[in-house]
Amino acid sequence: MKIFQTGQVREADSYTITHEPISSLELMERAAKKCAAAIMNRFDRERRVFIFCGPGNNGGDGLVIARILHDHGYDLCVYDVAPGPDRSEDNRTNAERLKKTGVALHVFTPDTRLQSSGKDLLIDAIFGSGLNRAPEGLFALAIQQINESPGIRISIDVPSGMRIPPGETHNCIHADLTLSFQVPRLEFYIAENLSLYGTIEMIDIGLDRRFLDELESPYALTTFADARTYYRIRPSSGHKGTFGHVHVLAGSYGKTGAALLCTKAAIHIGAGLVTVESFKQAFQVIQTGVPEAMFVANSGEKHLSGNYADHIASNCIAIGPGIGTHFETAGLLEHVLRNYQNPMVIDADALNILSGHRELYSLLNEKHVLTPHPREFDRLFDPSANGYERLLKQREKSRELGCYIVLKGARTSIASPDGAIRFNDTGNSGLSTGGSGDVLTGLIAGLLAQGYPPENACCLAVYLHGKCAETYLEEGTEETMSASDIIRMLPRTFRNFLGKDL
Repeated sequence: MKIFQTGQVREADSYTITHEPISSLELMERAAKKCAAAIMNRFDRERRVFIFCGPGNNGGDGLVIARILHDHGYDLCVYDVAPGPDRSEDNRTNAERLKKTGVALHVFTPDTRLQSSGKDLLIDAIFGSGLNRAPEGLFALAIQQINESPGIRISIDVPSGMRIPPGETHNCIHADLTLSFQVPRLEFYIAENLSLYGTIEMIDIGLDRRFLDELESPYALTTFADARTYYRIRPSSGHKGTFGHVHVLAGSYGKTGAALLCTKAAIHIGAGLVTVESFKQAFQVIQTGVPEAMFVANSGEKHLSGNYADHIASNCIAIGPGIGTHFETAGLLEHVLRNYQNPMVIDADALNILSGHRELYSLLNEKHVLTPHPREFDRLFDPSANGYERLLKQREKSRELGCYIVLKGARTSIASPDGAIRFNDTGNSGLSTGGSGDVLTGLIAGLLAQGYPPENACCLAVYLHGKCAETYLEEGTEETMSASDIIRMLPRTFRNFLGKDL
């Protein structure tokens, strides 16, 4: 599913107005009617409704919503935030229409104090998308009052104050529900904005579908339908050699668990064979913890060092989980980068080694997948001022280095060398636990070993990783989830994903 930037949505508005044809006022009426219907479907007339309308077309939407809710018997209090000559023409028209219904339009002033209860609705129609600076004056006061007042906060289009680049969140509405129009917006996938919009309900307002289909965007969201197209049906005549061999280079003294998690994930995602290469003392732990895997002792006593076991005919290497950043381990990573020709997933300490040896960046190519979290990303490519700047840098570095970059987070993004960015929205905060990244590395490596193209392997692995966290909530909570639970949930998640009866 494509994700659009604000300017592109405005293009779609303009095209629809010209080619449907429909006036901007009629399009506003259509959009607001659908928002009002969504509100009435969720909330009964026992609640008082406070509506805050800005001077632009977002405020115009709010005025139409107020008129419709009034017609359906809702008890309203409508505030005009910063009225004046800057009011848009459609906003002005709908203000007059509302007044004719007998609904009072109260002017919001510095002395305004809301008297709401916890069950009341606070509808935010102050600013829509496209804001380019922090709200000031009465706008900032209104946002503050809405955030501090009891009630259910509902934003129309986007929470007022939310923007790209992101600003301080205290200057933004913190919505419980956002009724957004037609298509996902890039604003919804920037790290600093994730706490602002609550539940999103997409409202189809009838923008020209053909125009949207033809409108190009480098950003997209991996949907269930997308993930299913990435999945490859296993041939019934296959054998363990058919499904690939993963070579895991992981673990150091005290961090053998990282190797176990990565290895188990690669096995459970369908890799035919997995060989773990780790420091000598890890032998018993690995062979006991995951008997399905083979073990090769590296020359290092307590951490990886020297050369890797290049006699192993593997289809993919996963390197980094728990390996540490010793000088000898850095030498091993360089040796692998220079000599291994098949796909490789580079994670955790391998990324930290890379960030300290940037001369190795020239060895990266389209067969390599980097999987940093934001702090690791900043160490690799220098700090970013905000999530939007980091996203642009992710896209730039993926193209420059010719590799895939999986930037992990609440909305993990996957950058491809062709400039495409795919976001993922499965998962929950239970994934914020030690070892979760090691599991993801194993999932990606297992798919790569089976011959999945890198972009498909990354998107499918990230999607299923998040779905496993969601599946876990059927028996536990986000607080109780461990990395091992993610792997344990994979069979059930995969059966649900494939539509097979449990």
